[in-house]
Amino acid sequence: MAEEQSQYTPHPLITSSTLWAVDIPSHLKWPKLLELLRLCGEVASGGRSTSPEGRRRWAITFSDIYHAEMALATLNGLPVPDMDPPWNLALSHTDSLENALPTEPLCAQFVKVPGGTHPLLNASAQEAFEWFRSAGPLVAVRTNVNVGYPQLTVRALNLGPNFKSEDVNETFGKYGTVTHCRMMREGEVDCHCDVSYRRQEEAFAAIAGLNNEMREQRKIRVRIFDLGVQSDFRPLAGANVRAPHQQLSSGEAEAQSSLASAEAYSNARAPSQASGEAFNDPPPTYSAVTKAQRAREDVRGAYHEKLATATRRREEAAAVLTAVRRKRLDVEARERAARATLAQAFAVRDEASRLLADATVAAVAAEAHKAQMLKAFSALAVAAAEADDEHKAVAARSAAAAEREAALAVAHELAEKEEKELVDAPPLELEEARRRESLQEMIRQMRGLRGGK
Repeated sequence: MAEEQSQYTPHPLITSSTLWAVDIPSHLKWPKLLELLRLCGEVASGGRSTSPEGRRRWAITFSDIYHAEMALATLNGLPVPDMDPPWNLALSHTDSLENALPTEPLCAQFVKVPGGTHPLLNASAQEAFEWFRSAGPLVAVRTNVNVGYPQLTVRALNLGPNFKSEDVNETFGKYGTVTHCRMMREGEVDCHCDVSYRRQEEAFAAIAGLNNEMREQRKIRVRIFDLGVQSDFRPLAGANVRAPHQQLSSGEAEAQSSLASAEAYSNARAPSQASGEAFNDPPPTYSAVTKAQRAREDVRGAYHEKLATATRRREEAAAVLTAVRRKRLDVEARERAARATLAQAFAVRDEASRLLADATVAAVAAEAHKAQMLKAFSALAVAAAEADDEHKAVAARSAAAAEREAALAVAHELAEKEEKELVDAPPLELEEARRRESLQEMIRQMRGLRGGK
């Protein structure tokens, strides 16, 4: 039995058989809580206590880790019977009362059965846990759940062989934010895809905009993805789900293992109708759940070993797929970074071109201004030359005027002298008398000279 239990994938959180009820109310009594916990086998109370943060907690010890996992998956969040006021049980895997559920929401996997005689139709959550725990740790198990979900996904048909996964964002992204896309039969004539949006209104807008649109002489058909009629839950040959205490034959086990490996990437699939008496077995009872469980586990060793191998192969394939997706995301991130760098380079080039154009315009304006300044300087030089010539002409005229003024002064002086001489000259009679006297004097002198001889 220990060898069989080692085939299980260990739960990542639960390492002991003790869980803690979180934030218990003061009016909660052990008999009330025990009434709900008994669905998961024998339990014992570890007593109430208070966490260092002041939160009230109740330690609950199960018979083993398996049943502690069962309680966390099937009872967490359920109301405690006959509580007034009502209170829902909240379980934690640690005494620090951390939340055992993932921080991010998980995509639930739904199980649909093809017939009305399958034991799962009447199974409790604990029985469903026993059926599916061998496939891996379970977060939550609920039965009789309404699978209703927001209509966020559309299915597009008749896309043609030329429609590629790269065309999804261009075609469907203009109607909203595409959160997920799954291409089917890409490159074939009957290519189709499922596209999920963030909001229901975006899905309806995509239907209104794309349905009956012609693409490469093909009319695209777009409608809401209906979970109830899709092929995701088609019965697969060899995918029979046996009861936990029914051992598979060697051929069935090999087929089940091969099928699990081949379908490692599928989201979910439903069990198909099995033959034989497997479905006629009554569901297990819980009158002596621990002993009955151990007895059943002794018989299921080979089944669990094969299923664990298939689970390991599926996880390895999922790890490979995750690595491929991470590489693809890394390549896409690098491509986006390169595009951003290229866009920045284009922006810098455009800015440089604009600056060069501005500089060219400024240079042309400077040349025009320089030409205007040279023209103005030439005009000033011509005006200066003309002014200098005018100055010389004025100087010449001034010199001529000075000469004329000097000549006039001389003439004026001569005129004044002549006028003075005229004014100072004796009258003509006196002058005549003086000349006669002068002549007579000369005559006497001449006579005197002659007489002396």
